[in-house]
Amino acid sequence: MDNLSEKLKKLNEAGHARRIILVYALLSMLWIVITDFLHMQSFGGQFSEFIASVSKGIFFVIVTSIIFYFLLKKYFSKIDLAARVLDSSDEKLVEKSNYLNAVIEASPYAIFDIDRDGKVVSIWNRAAEKMFGWKESEVIGKFLPIVPTDKLAEFEKTRATAFSGQRIEGLELLRKRRNGESIPLKLYSYPVTEANGAVSRVLAYYEDTTSSKKYEEKISMLLIKAREELREKKSAYDQIRKFSMGIEQSPNSIIITNSKGNIEYINPYFTELTGYTLNDVVGRNPRMLQSGKTPADTYKEMWKTISSGKVWHGEFLNMKRSGELYWESASIGPIVDENGYTTHYIAIKQDITEKKKQEQLIRESLEEKEIMLKEIHHRVKNNLQVISSLLNMQVEHYKNPEAIDAINSSRNRVKAMALVHENLYRSSNISKTEMSEYINMLSRNIYSAYGVSFERVGFKQNALGINFGIDTVIPLGLIINEVISNSLKHAFLDEKKGRIILDITQNPDESYRLRICDNGVGLPEDFDPEQTRSLGVSLITGLASQLDGTAVMNNTGGTEVIVNFKELKYKSRL
Repeated sequence: MDNLSEKLKKLNEAGHARRIILVYALLSMLWIVITDFLHMQSFGGQFSEFIASVSKGIFFVIVTSIIFYFLLKKYFSKIDLAARVLDSSDEKLVEKSNYLNAVIEASPYAIFDIDRDGKVVSIWNRAAEKMFGWKESEVIGKFLPIVPTDKLAEFEKTRATAFSGQRIEGLELLRKRRNGESIPLKLYSYPVTEANGAVSRVLAYYEDTTSSKKYEEKISMLLIKAREELREKKSAYDQIRKFSMGIEQSPNSIIITNSKGNIEYINPYFTELTGYTLNDVVGRNPRMLQSGKTPADTYKEMWKTISSGKVWHGEFLNMKRSGELYWESASIGPIVDENGYTTHYIAIKQDITEKKKQEQLIRESLEEKEIMLKEIHHRVKNNLQVISSLLNMQVEHYKNPEAIDAINSSRNRVKAMALVHENLYRSSNISKTEMSEYINMLSRNIYSAYGVSFERVGFKQNALGINFGIDTVIPLGLIINEVISNSLKHAFLDEKKGRIILDITQNPDESYRLRICDNGVGLPEDFDPEQTRSLGVSLITGLASQLDGTAVMNNTGGTEVIVNFKELKYKSRL
């Protein structure tokens, strides 16, 4: 799409129209002159007749050229318009993708996606890390760890429902944190379908209802006690006095309204926080505190919840009497009489302005560090590309095939490392490299370096969902570079066709297995990896050792290389 758009941009409607009309006019005039001249020669015509006939033909060509010019100009103008439309569509698509990623990361809900096997695919947002205690790197590609053992059957049933295409809305469940603590949640799910309509994975949202249940319990206790007080008049007075003192002395802002939403009571902390006294607000609606910066949907959801008899929890960005903005976390619920009718609403609010400021500072600090790390990866990539370019220049000074091959091999190894930094620079997750994408980039580079097309030697890889840190990717990428390079150089001689297959899978002990095989000529019968002097073989075995692993080479109707290795975890340095 980008290439097409660029080509269309380069179209100049007037210039193209003039060039086409000029070619048309010249060829037409030349044809008229030649045919009229031959006609005069063949039939003995007069030269004056020849001149008259040519003049008429040229006049006809000029008239038609003018008409064709304007038609072609209009046609190329439409093509130019199409290019601008394509550019606009591409920009909107990128903007929407970035927006959706930001929404997922900023969401207070724990969000992740799972496949049919119950494994986390590619999403595990910061709220999920905070809620459950597992980091993204510990769950991606693994079975969902938050399910307690005694809830596995329930999980299987819920998963079957979700993968049948049904949405789950607010299902209450019990899950566990990393420390084993149980946590009550509400589940919301959304099926993600492929082009054929099949559900490939499910996007899950978990809402922590711990605080909600605590608030519901407190309000329920208040209501029960209020009913008891009405039955026992003598004890009612003492109870009301106690509650009144508690509300009066509460460090939280408390508002009580009638059933229409008009304020009847505020506690002293409300005045201390907002600057409004009871006389200022009595009979007025709490919307007087609105700053205009809280989304309208927040208020709609609040009224929908409390009107249905439930307790609503959320946040407002409100304005004090002085005009100063402040954040507050609110729990709002109905107060009902003994017949179940709502008589009042009570709002308990906590000032969280400082907490919001600290969260913003933390976010800005993290963003600055992420930008700095990306810039480091970008500069390392550029430096490695300079080295690769120097090796390209160096190879021009050698004629010995072995020296040229050695320099080219070194250049490919440098490019394999540069691709790691380029991938991290472009990635939204600078701590991990998505191996499937990296292998595709690396294989294209190697095939291009050796002038081999994918049509002659096919390439298939399966590493989807595998992500490694840079300490693992660089030695692993160099191993892949060596094996594929050796296959392209030695396995398919005399333009022979073939294929190369690469797989990365996880072993039961949480180590990993890399397998690369081809259907080429295979290894020599007397090949012994321990006796060979090949730099490539030494690199493969040495790099496998760096990954706490081993490398095995087999003849299987071609060459097969198997590397069992462990992911290297980053260790903090003192």
